[in-house]
Amino acid sequence: MRDRPKLYPQDVELNLKTSTASGLNAVNCYMFSGGTNLPEFGAFGTYHEWQSAVSSRGARRAHFAPMSEFGRLIKTFGGLIAQTTKQCDTAIGFYPPIYTTEYLTGPDIERWEWDKMQLFYDGLARLLQIANINFTFVDIQKATPEELAKQRSLWVFSLDFMDAETQAKLAAYVAAGGTLILNPDMPVKDLAMKKCTILADYLSVGVESTFTKKLFFYIGKNDYLAQGRITAFSHAADAKIVATCAGRKPCGLNISKDGGRALILGFGLNHMFDYHRDLILDFARLAGVKPAVKVDDEISAIARSAGRHGFLFLGNFHDTPRETKVRMALPGETRESVLPVSGKIKLHNRTCSVLPLNVPLPWGDILRYSTAEILEIKKTAKGGSMTVKGCSGCPAEIEIITSLRKVSLDGKNAPVKTAAGKIRINFDLNGRDQKLTLF
Repeated sequence: MRDRPKLYPQDVELNLKTSTASGLNAVNCYMFSGGTNLPEFGAFGTYHEWQSAVSSRGARRAHFAPMSEFGRLIKTFGGLIAQTTKQCDTAIGFYPPIYTTEYLTGPDIERWEWDKMQLFYDGLARLLQIANINFTFVDIQKATPEELAKQRSLWVFSLDFMDAETQAKLAAYVAAGGTLILNPDMPVKDLAMKKCTILADYLSVGVESTFTKKLFFYIGKNDYLAQGRITAFSHAADAKIVATCAGRKPCGLNISKDGGRALILGFGLNHMFDYHRDLILDFARLAGVKPAVKVDDEISAIARSAGRHGFLFLGNFHDTPRETKVRMALPGETRESVLPVSGKIKLHNRTCSVLPLNVPLPWGDILRYSTAEILEIKKTAKGGSMTVKGCSGCPAEIEIITSLRKVSLDGKNAPVKTAAGKIRINFDLNGRDQKLTLF
């Protein structure tokens, strides 16, 4: 709603594509065009620009271009994307009383707000996201036990209070075979701040002490910095200690119970250092949680799938180029594939690519994958054509399940590799529209 911070084309592209990747199915580019208000009518004066893509005089601003190209992509694949949902590796258990504090004040509220900002938004949730452990949210207070049981694993950002019913529900979730990860506190009070240890008693865990200074915890021979506080636990003999704190007291426990599992991490995590991301990956492995899409070089990877077809959103939020191989089972397939076969996918700084996976083509073939964005697809008399676009100098690889064997790129014959009913085309992108024709 203001002219600062300045809005750049990369901001718009990343916002549109990562929002769609994360599950958004309706996009409104507000405000698309500026205008003027009558005197004393506008809340911000006569001019009503708001860094709109089209100015009040009809001029296109720089970030009009990514909106236009996103529109082309949606015209081509919008219906197919709408059929897909975000592919999630785990779930975050959302507990509303921690978050509904907008109209409350006081020292406790200030502490909760700090916990949320530092240990959840910039902590647990951020670390899971940058580790490419993609998640959905479940309201653990509202959800039924049957709804919770649908989640193989559940990360709960928990403070030291939780109502008795929800504590019992989480205990039942573990008893039914679920994997529960609690961080940073074990709830030992109800919402009236009276003692309530239903979950702790079920897991045979007790809170021994909590401290807020010298916040180092230990895993093996290494020590790591926590934020906020560290809680030391008492535990049953069969609990496995995964982290300790001062005096070698246990502050991280891995507990097996009734066919389920609970990973209790009694320390605040914040993305202060990149090793915290590696820690989250280690904790996820302990809990049996693995990213469905594996990439390199700090690239964001989110897949949307409809079962037999899908789309992969690869984002580079850095100010320098990144490149990667992708390892994943494509929609409709069970075996993991590595793509591209030749070279790597290269992403220019602060860009995101939307890549089709096993998408049906209008002439009956299947586009198994493309490492560059495809903005238009048309059926022709002898086959079909695709308009491809990507960063100049970046390699592209496209694999199509087809009986066709000839391909031209911008009217010139292109080399094709054939195998088992498929063709693979490799070429360099030039930053402009390039037309690939199959016949």
